Amino acid sequence: MDAGHPIDLHLVLFFVIGITNSDKLNFHLNSFGQIKVRRLNGVQEHTFARARMKYFAIKLFELFRLTLFRPHQVQIAALCYRKTARGEVEFLLVTSRKTKRWIIPKGWVMKNKSGVQAAIQEAWEEAGVADVIATKDSIGFYLYPKILKSGVTYKIRTSVYPLLVKKIEAKYPEAQQRERKWCSLGEAVELIGEPDLVRLIQNISEEELFFDTIS
Repeated sequence: MDAGHPIDLHLVLFFVIGITNSDKLNFHLNSFGQIKVRRLNGVQEHTFARARMKYFAIKLFELFRLTLFRPHQVQIAALCYRKTARGEVEFLLVTSRKTKRWIIPKGWVMKNKSGVQAAIQEAWEEAGVADVIATKDSIGFYLYPKILKSGVTYKIRTSVYPLLVKKIEAKYPEAQQRERKWCSLGEAVELIGEPDLVRLIQNISEEELFFDTIS
């Protein structure tokens, strides 16, 4: 190997580790400090081999953890809504903690809780929804990609439960981490960045949104 021609770590990551997605490449370059090496001597080869093994170990661990503890990669979401004095339906959106995208409250399936119970819990923790009218049935599901810290991407199936909101609180567990906002159907469609969820909301029928107490 010619010592006068440095090896770009971009190429090493492309061909040795096999990262072909540009976003994942940037992620891993950042973790390596975007360094360049002029040649790989014995010590460098050993260091790089260890880094490569660590990278694959993290991927395998994420696969194992999700397979063992979240076998179906299923989440539960709460579609919180209300009817205004003018008879218009509004939906309650919250921002995600990291990217600040507008979403609906959601989270992983909870042990010893039904789907609707988990949705009510998420609505409280993320949006401060304190009193709701709900049914045990979801109105459908949507898919979205979730990127883990290791770079592994999963398609998450999220079941959506409609919750008619009767009361919200100013203080709730994630009040300092998220914003919340009541939106019309049109505004919600514009703000939400997940196409499957948008289609689900747009296709909700009047029968699926209830406004009277359910016995």
